[in-house]
Amino acid sequence: MTTAPHPRRALSALVALTLGLTAFLAPTESARAAVTQGITGTVTLPNGGPGLTIIDVDPVDPAAAALPDNGQYWTEEDGTFAVALPAGQYWVRFIPPAGAAEWWGDSATRAGSDTVTVASGSLSSISPTIEAGGSISGIVAQAEPGSEYFRDGVIEVFAADSTYPDGYFRMGMDTTDASGHYLVPNLPTGSYRIHFYTRTHHLEGWWGNATTSAASTPVTVTAPAGVTGISPTQLVAQGSISGTLTHAADEQPISGAVVDLFYRDEDGTFRQGGDSTYTDGLGAYSLQAPTGTYRIKFSAAASKSEYWDDATTLAGAQSVTVTIGQPAGADAVLEPTSVVNLALPTISGTPRVGRTLTATAGLWYPLSSSLTYRWFRGAYAIDGAVKSTYVPTAADVGKLLKVRVTVAAVGYSTRSVFSQPTVNPVARGLFKLLSEPTITGRLQVGYTLRATPPRTSPTARVRYQWRRGGVAIRGATSATYTLIRADRGRRMSVAITLTRLGYVPVTRIVTRTTLVR
Repeated sequence: MTTAPHPRRALSALVALTLGLTAFLAPTESARAAVTQGITGTVTLPNGGPGLTIIDVDPVDPAAAALPDNGQYWTEEDGTFAVALPAGQYWVRFIPPAGAAEWWGDSATRAGSDTVTVASGSLSSISPTIEAGGSISGIVAQAEPGSEYFRDGVIEVFAADSTYPDGYFRMGMDTTDASGHYLVPNLPTGSYRIHFYTRTHHLEGWWGNATTSAASTPVTVTAPAGVTGISPTQLVAQGSISGTLTHAADEQPISGAVVDLFYRDEDGTFRQGGDSTYTDGLGAYSLQAPTGTYRIKFSAAASKSEYWDDATTLAGAQSVTVTIGQPAGADAVLEPTSVVNLALPTISGTPRVGRTLTATAGLWYPLSSSLTYRWFRGAYAIDGAVKSTYVPTAADVGKLLKVRVTVAAVGYSTRSVFSQPTVNPVARGLFKLLSEPTITGRLQVGYTLRATPPRTSPTARVRYQWRRGGVAIRGATSATYTLIRADRGRRMSVAITLTRLGYVPVTRIVTRTTLVR
């Protein structure tokens, strides 16, 4: 049997609408005359006269298309009605402003009623006579010394009806007044199970100090008489639903998430209107609720909303059954709305011109192969630097480098994060010497000496300066030098300087130890 944390006062609300919205909702004469297929008739109230009455129409076939306005219609003030309906079989209930609601065939329940067949192009005539209803009344209080009356008590009256998913139908309900009293009117003759619960104190029970409907004491109403003194004194704690919400990405608790309950009504439809709460700092929540079947929705910032258990829709959710005094558990792991970075990208290698730097993507959720890289020099993107490796150039000297990693995954928003910048700015590159410089040629006046620079990686621009006895010779700056008389008896050498933009210059001095003749 299904109940909800808040009173579902559909019947009393509809009766109120009957009285307050008569002129607006009653069908016009022309509209009634236009109906050529459906049901028609006249409702007679207990006083023998006409009056506005709600007509509730339910298709017998659960696969039938939903009717407009949930299948609820109105008679005119004279009690007549004409309702257009598709061809098919229907259960029809009449809910008067005063008197016992009944199903067609003078039945208190849908299971015992006569169905109405609507044939194509024809009107089926049904004209019920409403009987006066009985009532159930009492007071909701606790039986301990110093007991208090509960101003927020809810009383529900159920009748057995096999056509509903739970085998019962709620015939009426009421809430307690300031002194704890209640009255459920307009009940047809029959046997009922009475359910009580309080919304603030979260207490619950069935008539006869029972914790289940099956164990409760039936109450028989013989209309139009009323049954009084149905006053429970031993309500107990409601059942509860509790659990913990965590992030799928890092398994950390989610605080401040919204937990909403959806209750199942008599027709088996889950509706919003149950209690809600928030998770605490540890991601935990707990809700007390009346006996019933529920579905749970979890919502949190930066997370995908979901229904228990791992469902994206209410229809696909798993149900949770709440029983008086019993706990039920429902944990959830919420997926993020976007890709989540769990560890920043990193850069390895020495930040120096010509040396390769390598970026690692960091740790991400969910795992994805859709990674893109972009290297930055300070705050500015470096043209063409879109791989996981980067070799600094002369333009990077003195600058800090960082890398941005962008990750995309199906079903998640794309996200980008930066690594920390390199600890040190980019230094000038260092040449790698692949050979030694040499001087070749005969050390005799009139002969030419040739300097050969070392092979380097990368290639370098070369400058020469010939020297006589360690002193630079003015103008002698080419790869060759022809010995003159001033060189006789002196030791010759050459300074070879290697340069390249962005690299530390290197000068190597090559000396011939033999004196010039």
